[in-house]
Amino acid sequence: MASTQGTSGLDAHGISTTGAVYWNLTAAVLYEHALQRGEGTLAAEGPLVCRTGQHTGRSPNDKFFVKEPSSEAHIQWGKVNRPLAPEHFAALRADVVTHLGNKDLFVQNLHAGADPAYRLPVRMVSEYAWHSLFVRNLFIVPTAEELAAHTPEWTVICAPTFKADPAKHGTRSDCVIAVNIAAKEVIIGGTSYAGENKKSIFTVLNYVLPLKGVLPMHCSANIGTSGDTALFFGLSGTGKTTLSSDPDRGLIGDDEHGWSDRGVFNFEGGCYAKTIRLSAEAEPQIYSTTRRFGTVLENVEFDPTTRVLDLDSSKYTENTRAAYPIEFIDNAVPGGQGGHPSTVVMLTADAYGVNDFLFVYGDRPESGSRSDDLTVRSMLEQARVAGPDGSRRRRIGVAAGPGPLPPWKRDADFVCVQVEHSLDRLLAWRDGARFDGPVYAGVLVLAGAAMARKLSADVPQLAVSADIIDTLERSPHAGVDMACAHIEAIRDSGAFDGVHVIPVARYREVAARLEQMRR
Repeated sequence: MASTQGTSGLDAHGISTTGAVYWNLTAAVLYEHALQRGEGTLAAEGPLVCRTGQHTGRSPNDKFFVKEPSSEAHIQWGKVNRPLAPEHFAALRADVVTHLGNKDLFVQNLHAGADPAYRLPVRMVSEYAWHSLFVRNLFIVPTAEELAAHTPEWTVICAPTFKADPAKHGTRSDCVIAVNIAAKEVIIGGTSYAGENKKSIFTVLNYVLPLKGVLPMHCSANIGTSGDTALFFGLSGTGKTTLSSDPDRGLIGDDEHGWSDRGVFNFEGGCYAKTIRLSAEAEPQIYSTTRRFGTVLENVEFDPTTRVLDLDSSKYTENTRAAYPIEFIDNAVPGGQGGHPSTVVMLTADAYGVNDFLFVYGDRPESGSRSDDLTVRSMLEQARVAGPDGSRRRRIGVAAGPGPLPPWKRDADFVCVQVEHSLDRLLAWRDGARFDGPVYAGVLVLAGAAMARKLSADVPQLAVSADIIDTLERSPHAGVDMACAHIEAIRDSGAFDGVHVIPVARYREVAARLEQMRR
């Protein structure tokens, strides 16, 4: 199959094996290999379900960068970017190559970056067939002509069954992700979590693109019919994929993008969506990808007899995932590019500032006491200064726990009360708060019984009762019903000026119900 190798083979990387080497296999063939090797299971309606074992998420504490002259000055060294000595990387690489010397290997020549001006040719060498399908889904697949001329600039060598030796290889554990910028290589070992492949290339682009005047961004992006591009920034789980998959707008990408003087472009050719408690009602486009051939599902539970998926289950992890080509979304933008953004949305897990208000979170300033006029009060006053255009004074909000409201918090313009499932306790707090401004009650949408049990154990003051957990066991979607009923009760009490809702994974479902209530 030399015609599909591009301009070089594995010998260019010093890799040889007595096993077979499979180049650029398509989804159907990779399914066959994965199933024959026992790497995964074919679920009802066609997705390939795989387990990642011990590591059900990324291992950031096991990621290292080789400290070498060409890149040393461009890296901010510390807890995130840990140094690895060149001799340790050399020993690691030699042992990984030896480890792979009798394995069958799966190789994909792919592209990262939808904009041809900044496109990065990458080669992904995998020990597992399902990892090869994963990266084929997530990155941009070259045309036949592009494949014939493909010369990789970066190579990722993924050996999940290899175990690093901290004493010999300078690692923290037997898991390792080692980035060598001078050699343009990434080595992954000791973890079967496929997301490490995706994030390794994102890490590379985070280094390469700023040196070319391009801003790499952890965000999703979509575009309207008039060409208006919007970006959605946020940590994992804040809703980037959900909100960007708007049926009325074109999807540019769901996670990683670059912003150049030409506009915005997707780094990837696929999506990597969280699936925990995914529903057809709330997120129909993403849900549909879990019901089709070609999608890779990580750590999703299914019925062993019927192979029907259970997306509400967190048996293996809350971080269940689907990896699928972006064209599985009906309104994906061909070419993965858009103009300069006109809208930027910052998604958070807390009620931080939007427009004319600023939210000051916490009880303990870095210096001084909670009631110190020179620290807390001055902080509040400085936060109230006019916006950048000098046009308005910001309103200041604070968070309040179930206890007495500290004196300094009474100087705020509004208060958000922490989540409380008991209306009686909320009303008792409101009566004793001695605060004259607006107060908003916290409402958490419980996404399932597992989440409720964890909160009950970890945060007992939230008073998640056994009855609530039992209800969620019978119906995982009951969390939305209970939250909306709680919102109605808070509204009818007349004691609060509104609510702040934390919908977790059921954004659209909650929004639709709240819209019905508003009417």
